[in-house]
Amino acid sequence: MASPIRSGTPAVCLLCTAAAMAFAQTPAGRQPASVEGSVTNGLTGEPLAKARVTLTLPDRAGKSGKEYGAVTAADGKFSWATVQAGTYYVSVSLRGFVAAASPTPTTGLDIQPGAAVRDVDLKMAPEAVISGRVLDAQGDPVERVRVTARSGESRDAVSTDDRGEFSFSRLSAGKYTLHATPQTDPSPAEIRTDGTQEEQYGSTWFPNSLSEKEATPVQALPGLQVSGIEIRLVPIPILRVGGVVGGVPAGAERVSVVAESSDGTEIKWIPVRNGKFTVWRMPPGKYTFLAEGRTMDGRSLKSVAVDVELADSNVDNIALGLIPEFDIGGQIQWDGQPPHAGQLQNGGLRLSETPLKGKITSDGAFRIPKVTVGRHALALEGMPENVYIKSVSLGTEEMPDLTLDLRGNPGDALVTVLLSAAGARIAGVVTDSQGPKADVSVYLAPDSPEAVIPRTAETAADGSYSFHGVPPGKYKLYAGDAKGAESVEIAEGESAARNLKWQEPAP
Repeated sequence: MASPIRSGTPAVCLLCTAAAMAFAQTPAGRQPASVEGSVTNGLTGEPLAKARVTLTLPDRAGKSGKEYGAVTAADGKFSWATVQAGTYYVSVSLRGFVAAASPTPTTGLDIQPGAAVRDVDLKMAPEAVISGRVLDAQGDPVERVRVTARSGESRDAVSTDDRGEFSFSRLSAGKYTLHATPQTDPSPAEIRTDGTQEEQYGSTWFPNSLSEKEATPVQALPGLQVSGIEIRLVPIPILRVGGVVGGVPAGAERVSVVAESSDGTEIKWIPVRNGKFTVWRMPPGKYTFLAEGRTMDGRSLKSVAVDVELADSNVDNIALGLIPEFDIGGQIQWDGQPPHAGQLQNGGLRLSETPLKGKITSDGAFRIPKVTVGRHALALEGMPENVYIKSVSLGTEEMPDLTLDLRGNPGDALVTVLLSAAGARIAGVVTDSQGPKADVSVYLAPDSPEAVIPRTAETAADGSYSFHGVPPGKYKLYAGDAKGAESVEIAEGESAARNLKWQEPAP
């Protein structure tokens, strides 16, 4: 898939492919090839002179390897008479211009041995500029405020100068949300004797809101400057949060409290001293607090997470208890006929999103070491492709969503995992207007209002994909943009064919 184009980078990647494809599918070849092309203004069609074009052949680790560089002439043309065969990243840069004005291909420039590659057409657009200033509640400029401009996955950040001014250049055309974050010093509120009170300002969305939902987007246009933007910082109360951490063993190392806001924009690491912690100047909002550390012999320590909502007053009674890592053990059971024993000899279970795993023994027992408190989803490893997890129980309690709730200290509780070898299969071919679509991701997500990480499968050279071991249920299936998702309902043991049309992800 196309690499995301970020404004502000010196070279804009217009054509790219996976490094693995470059070496697995592109023959090395000894006979050199030649390449010719042009760089034009995507809005006017005029040729662009003095643009730097670079061909980069990734090495086996996916890093930049062999490179060829050229500068366009007055007619916008560039060429290389001798180029090693391979599949290349192509990038182009020119002062005052940014990303391509037209859609970019999703595969790299494939150069075969001895080929004469012609008409490599690279389009650029004049850069857009957004400028303005950040003011406090009295209308005075504020310096050293970090201002972020975001449009889809693209984001750029600058700091205000001593006049409170900021400027973003090299932006692609589009709608941007602007977010100003003042510097904060985690010190107690100032004690003043003149009757005044210290003011603190929160992270503010343009024009003057603490909520992203109330932000007003700014439209950036190619070749134009949007100026006069003013972000008015919003005052917030100066709040203190504190509490105690229990279960800290003698000699414990790096014990701290991690506080993360519900939207992930605010994360603080707070040191723990003598079993206590305090932090000043946390913005109002919803947070999750947890303590973590290590014992002298290297074992992880972690507490159960506590949710806290800050409004307009201090919170000083948070209690967190550290629990050392522990092992969990359990037993595999089968619903129906299990696969042959020879197919299960490499089977194992792991905790999703972690490297923690345990091998399943011949009698169906397993043990996963060094688990910390929290909620952990289970996943299979090394099993036949049609096997899926049907249910998970901790003791006598069945766990919803196949997720172990280990927010206590259940080191002695037995985990029972019920498996089935009757998993469903969904397969098909992804195509676009040019035919089969290779090396793109297909997503399969449960049709649920809850946020669920979808399963992914990559298409082969002929555009084919497949999912195996799918639990029965309702799903959303899509390739590219989730807005084009297709609904699929599948029963246990069923095979379904679903051909998909590739839809370019929205920026």
